Amino acid sequence: MLEARVHTTKTIGILGGMGPAATADFYQRIITSTAACCDQEHLHVLIDSYSHTPDRTAFLLGNGEDPTPALLSMARRLEHAGADLLVIACNTAHAFMEELVLAVSIPIINWIDEATSGVTKASPHLQRVGLLATTGTIKSNLYQHSFLAHNVQVIIPDLTSQEQLMTIIYGESGLKAGHSNGRCVMAMDSLIQSFVRDNDIQAILLGCTELSLLASASRQRSLLPIFDASQIVAERVVLRAGGRLSENRGIFLPDI
Repeated sequence: MLEARVHTTKTIGILGGMGPAATADFYQRIITSTAACCDQEHLHVLIDSYSHTPDRTAFLLGNGEDPTPALLSMARRLEHAGADLLVIACNTAHAFMEELVLAVSIPIINWIDEATSGVTKASPHLQRVGLLATTGTIKSNLYQHSFLAHNVQVIIPDLTSQEQLMTIIYGESGLKAGHSNGRCVMAMDSLIQSFVRDNDIQAILLGCTELSLLASASRQRSLLPIFDASQIVAERVVLRAGGRLSENRGIFLPDI
């Protein structure tokens, strides 16, 4: 029975390193979302954690090197290594999705659309969702376009709040610098409180893999549902690869 299951599952390839801690967190979510009683019941996962990929937001804002070649190389390496499907563990990198789809012959899971679908299935009457993401993701209108197909309006932070969010992600004491507690948690709490107070929103989506590192702490202090794109996509990846979902997975959704 175990042998049959091993042969019917697909190998997952993760384009990672954007950043490394967020990639590790995403892989951990795949593990904890998988129903497995032993090592052999977990899914086969290949990870290319290429942390030298140029910053996606910097390029999209005209301040950095094009990350497309690095992303293409990762996708091709993973396909060559035996991946059956790919997932990009970075929301902002989906601004380069078209080039990646053309570069490989295996499917690439659309992180943005999967996250959007997960949120709208969990909240079928949702009309306005607050998005916390990098400036690159926001400027690329990735989630705005995706939620529009579900007749949901995306609300983004004001300029000051967005700058504060980018400091939480990119600052010297921020998430990409290895700080996921203390000052970051307090700054995130304050930002979410003001975001909810100043905007008529019904839920919040964490649309940055770095912010997923703060998801548990943020949920404990929020009066609104906080959806985590990383957790939603991790569950979708498990299902797409032929795995079964664990009953102990950490998400707001009862089922996706």
